[in-house]
Amino acid sequence: MKNFTQNINTYINPLEVHDETRHTELLNTLELYIKNNCSKTETEKQLFIHKNTLRARLATINKVLNCDVDSIEDLF
Repeated sequence: MKNFTQNINTYINPLEVHDETRHTELLNTLELYIKNNCSKTETEKQLFIHKNTLRARLATINKVLNCDVDSIEDLF
């Protein structure tokens, strides 16, 4: 249970705060990205956004979380 709570504090909370304060959709973007096995093409389609928009969101997620979302080891 400690790891679960730690993951929430590390990954979910910072994105929730960022989304609330800046009116972004980073948490939803990351969730879909992971559900789509880190497929940028599928995630773009499901979010109805341009590929550059997705790349900008992923870059922001990397900065907020201080990790590389393309490296699944960084997320789990």
